[in-house]
Amino acid sequence: MSWVKLRMKFPGKCIECSKPLKTGEVGLWSKGVGVKHMDCSDNREIPCIVCGKPAGCQQCEVFEKCNAQKVSPYCLCFDCSAISLNKYVTAVSKKFSVLATQD
Repeated sequence: MSWVKLRMKFPGKCIECSKPLKTGEVGLWSKGVGVKHMDCSDNREIPCIVCGKPAGCQQCEVFEKCNAQKVSPYCLCFDCSAISLNKYVTAVSKKFSVLATQD
């Protein structure tokens, strides 16, 4: 996945901090992923997809090998790492509605 630096043509919501990006503001965009602030791009502390708390990147066993841009939407904090697969799938489906299954 690659991030493209551009001036926002439309307002959006940062996938890192959940704050708005305004039309005309410079930010980063990735197809199918979303947009984020330039300041948020250097932040390696990823929010947990289930509870939103910091995932604890500095303590993660794969921190040195982690590509935060690729995994950021899917990480879990230590507390949520013991949840069931169904709860994880539900959290991912809420964040990425395109992934939700049709019943």
